[in-house]
Amino acid sequence: MKDDYDAVLAAAPIPYCMWKSALIVAIQSFLLGYSYTCLNSCLITGDNKSSSDCFNKTDDTCPKGTIYNDINLSTVEAQLATTLTIVGAWAGCLMGSLPAEKYGRKTAVLGNNLCFIVGAAIAATGNVYGLFIGKLISGVGVGVASVVPPVLLSEIATAETRGTITTLHQAVLTLAIFTASVLGYGMVTYVSHGWQYVQAFEAFPAVVMLLLYRQVPESPKWLLANTAQEYMNNRRSAGTADAENSPRTVNILTQSMILGDKDQVDLITSTNNINSNALSSQLSIHSDSGISRPSLSSIGISNYQEVVDLLRKLRPAENFHFNVDREILSLLADAKKDAAISENAPTWAEVFACRKAVVIGCGLMFFQAITGVNSVFFYSTTIFNLAGFSQSIIGTAIVGAVNFLVTLLSTHLIDKFGRKVL
Repeated sequence: MKDDYDAVLAAAPIPYCMWKSALIVAIQSFLLGYSYTCLNSCLITGDNKSSSDCFNKTDDTCPKGTIYNDINLSTVEAQLATTLTIVGAWAGCLMGSLPAEKYGRKTAVLGNNLCFIVGAAIAATGNVYGLFIGKLISGVGVGVASVVPPVLLSEIATAETRGTITTLHQAVLTLAIFTASVLGYGMVTYVSHGWQYVQAFEAFPAVVMLLLYRQVPESPKWLLANTAQEYMNNRRSAGTADAENSPRTVNILTQSMILGDKDQVDLITSTNNINSNALSSQLSIHSDSGISRPSLSSIGISNYQEVVDLLRKLRPAENFHFNVDREILSLLADAKKDAAISENAPTWAEVFACRKAVVIGCGLMFFQAITGVNSVFFYSTTIFNLAGFSQSIIGTAIVGAVNFLVTLLSTHLIDKFGRKVL
């Protein structure tokens, strides 16, 4: 029965509501890619290859909308503006998980839009200090967007659709990089002060996402996590309480049975002389038929109805009887494991004890970065311009298009050949 159910679930199409919710969440992924690279296409000079000539209006070949027409940026200052985005992203990466764990993935994602809105508004003011401050604030948003949206996408998806749904993050990110170059070409080449419009555009997707806040789902796993954490906290004392005078003990015992915590069930029943079989029968808990919904909702599982409504909206509905309680049990079990792990979090010494895995993982990231691909995304327009290209932003757009198309191809090949082969 389990295999048949899993096979039907795997074959069921991803419902429209899941796609819609995932695409709205992926607006953050778009903002990540756009904010990260939108300054690139604005850093272009004329034939003299001099930013000061653009500012002093002594080079007629400078594009109408280049940033150098309005701000006399030196090479170091231009690099500093880009670096501040990276510094902000580093800080955002470190901070992003804190609000996501405390207030929820949805709240963290929606709140992060403020970083992009404020950062874009300040960066587009037209002075060097506004540019620095704006890029730093936007960078914080970039860091948070690199951490929280992928987690939310993975947690709203089923195990069978997780690969497809989570690839949206990278696909939309690379689409944003391409969009930034195309928009930069139009604005910087043909519109006076176009660089300011390119920076200000960053706020538009963030505002759209805030307007669609009702369509942003919360993570069902996070909604159930507090129950699992409370269970882990309460289970320590449940075994020594007086069962006849403590409904709380019976409640913890019931949750232990539902979560499959056999050791805790044995401890409580032996200590308090409780007949677990009788309790199981009373609560309609049967190993062959699952657990009835009243049993789950009546033992104090937090946010139960909210999770039920959310899962029914995100899961297949047509010609398929989705077992809500079954997934809730699976989510509760995962949350319980996470809570247990958090109580015994490994130290850095224990992490580095797995030296081979750490070296391989960090090495892959290091060699990916050392190839200089990030420098290309940050300064490709400048590089093409110095190389003598008359339309250097078009070169940047081609790089963005290739990056996006190869990302789409790789997402298909991952499912076919696996991550290790690629």
